Amino acid sequence: MCTTHFLEVFSRQLLQDRDNGVRALRMAVHIPRDRCDMAEPLFRLETGVADSSAGIVCAKMAGLHRSVVARAQDIVVALKDGKQVQPCKEVQQAIVRRMLAPAADDILRTFISRPTWGDASNEEISEILKKVAGIKSQV
Repeated sequence: MCTTHFLEVFSRQLLQDRDNGVRALRMAVHIPRDRCDMAEPLFRLETGVADSSAGIVCAKMAGLHRSVVARAQDIVVALKDGKQVQPCKEVQQAIVRRMLAPAADDILRTFISRPTWGDASNEEISEILKKVAGIKSQV
């Protein structure tokens, strides 16, 4: 299997390199010290897990809007610090203004009320999925 942005699976130890026949390889990328907003692919496959996806650098290079890049940086910092990712300002304002349908508001509040869903029970996950399915059927 070949994929991009699979770093989190290894960094969160959901999968181990060389465990059960899995072997991690990464594409070499050079990020110059004096131009941290640039990523230069080296077109070389190396053994091991990547220490960064360079996703934010690539997003900048691709011309994504500054607000999108800034939001991505906020999320990366929160995850690295083990903090809960807070909804963006627009979502928070929508909740406050009650612009979301009551059912969607309930799902969103339930979802963001947990610091992580990694330790959620099957019942908790099933409950939120039922709520989402209920909204989908109304659309």
